[in-house]
Amino acid sequence: MSIMSVSALADEAIIDGIRYDLDNETLQAEVIQNSDNQYSGNITIPETVDYEEKTYRVTAIRDYAFVGCTGLTSIDIPNSVTMIGYGAFFGCSGLESITVGNGNANYDSRENCNAVIETETNTLIAGCKNTVIPNSVTMIGYGAFFGCSGLTSIDIPNSVTTIGIHAFYKCSALTSISIPNGVTSIEAQAFFGCSGLESITVGNGNANYDSRENCNALIETETNTLITGCKNTVIPNSVTSIGNYAFAVCTGLTSISIPNSVTSIAKYAFIGCSDLESITVENGNANYDSRENCNALIETETNTLITGCKNTVIPNSITSIGNYAFYGCTGLTSVISLIEEPFMINEDVFCVYNFDTEDIEFTSATLYVPTGTKTKYESTPAWNKFKNIVEGIENNVESATTNITAKEAERYNVSGQRISSPQKGINIVKMSDGSTKKVMCK
Repeated sequence: MSIMSVSALADEAIIDGIRYDLDNETLQAEVIQNSDNQYSGNITIPETVDYEEKTYRVTAIRDYAFVGCTGLTSIDIPNSVTMIGYGAFFGCSGLESITVGNGNANYDSRENCNAVIETETNTLIAGCKNTVIPNSVTMIGYGAFFGCSGLTSIDIPNSVTTIGIHAFYKCSALTSISIPNGVTSIEAQAFFGCSGLESITVGNGNANYDSRENCNALIETETNTLITGCKNTVIPNSVTSIGNYAFAVCTGLTSISIPNSVTSIAKYAFIGCSDLESITVENGNANYDSRENCNALIETETNTLITGCKNTVIPNSITSIGNYAFYGCTGLTSVISLIEEPFMINEDVFCVYNFDTEDIEFTSATLYVPTGTKTKYESTPAWNKFKNIVEGIENNVESATTNITAKEAERYNVSGQRISSPQKGINIVKMSDGSTKKVMCK
């Protein structure tokens, strides 16, 4: 094979477009990340490579070797490869074809499944948007479909007993998940960031998980814990806990209603739900409330606002705001606070985190506060990071005006019901330019 380029280090070389780490003693070569240029197109890894009059056997694909190679369309793995590292194909969203040589003793792509399967354990360790999971697979491994944004559907066979951590992480085009009866373990954040999910179902015979009452959610039966929800979830009244990251980055979710039965909500349950407009808690809930129609989730005993949304009005009775309460709320254009004596908060409360680009910045929203309190807010961390603080919300101040020539198109109360004329309290006004305002009416 011809040498196309060579790195400055003697033990690395790019040969026919693939970067290798070469061991001059064992004469083994390992595929490594190409820091100079991402891999793209169709890649065929050879069993051997020639460099400086020596022949090296290709035995491994290192950790993160092809990570983020969105232009990679197919990969052929030879019989010589005995080790495939962690995250080797994370984020290869354009990958359509994966094949492993028929004589490989450690890995296979049985039944033309377009995936890499660890033969001994029957674990699918890397899939793509065209993967068909064979009925012999027993585990979908750690990050198997990590960042596979091109995956639109997947059938999980009944042979699968375990779905690993981050197995379908950020599979944003995936619209439905059906969990078969054979699954006994679903590990943390298996479906984190599956923002397009509309339907979640569990087989009626599954002893460990259910989707009771057609709730479009994944519930751990024994603990009554909702561990994964989607934009069409209706939380059943039998659910007692909402798990960590249960609705994380569910960008299509616009409203959430917490029933009386819920006694525990994990810290990051609703993080990154950027389109969330309405949060309500059933009046009889002993642990949480959404007092004064505030469109927020409040821990009653501590008066802590733990989750807000773009239509939240912060009540004066709040004594603390939890970390990340509005984190990732990219739809936030204005914040209305009724707190007359502002207390210190962490900067991460109003941080805008883009889960796609991983950029973090403080919100650019306008902060509206009671008359006479602006100076207090300007001197209180991290309220003082708001670049625009306006006082006088009790005088019908309209927030988040993006275009002063726009006209009112529709008006809603805080419960999301359309109203024909202004009503006392907070009104949500949709403008003709598509923007939304909050209006305080006496």
